[in-house]
Amino acid sequence: MPENGVVTVFCLDEARKSFVRKGCFGAWIHKQKRVREQTSGVRRCDTFDVRISLPLLDEVNPGDLLYFGKTDVLKMSECRRIAAVRKNDYGTFRHWHIEAEYVYR
Repeated sequence: MPENGVVTVFCLDEARKSFVRKGCFGAWIHKQKRVREQTSGVRRCDTFDVRISLPLLDEVNPGDLLYFGKTDVLKMSECRRIAAVRKNDYGTFRHWHIEAEYVYR
């Protein structure tokens, strides 16, 4: 699968109630610029589309965190929360399709 960046994935360890580093992976990253109209006005609602090859990562879930780059230390303020995950198990490039929020919440 084509790659244009590196991401580090942090998963929630429910037993310890903390995030643990799942690993660092080559990924295809695309930032989608969007605008949402609300009653209070218009606000940016950008998202990141990230694709990681299936053989590299065994599992990823909504609520996990993404850091764009390589790191061993969790920096919550620099991570993005994973909002949606789809497993593409078909075709030439089997991958996880991850949608991450632009702003961590």
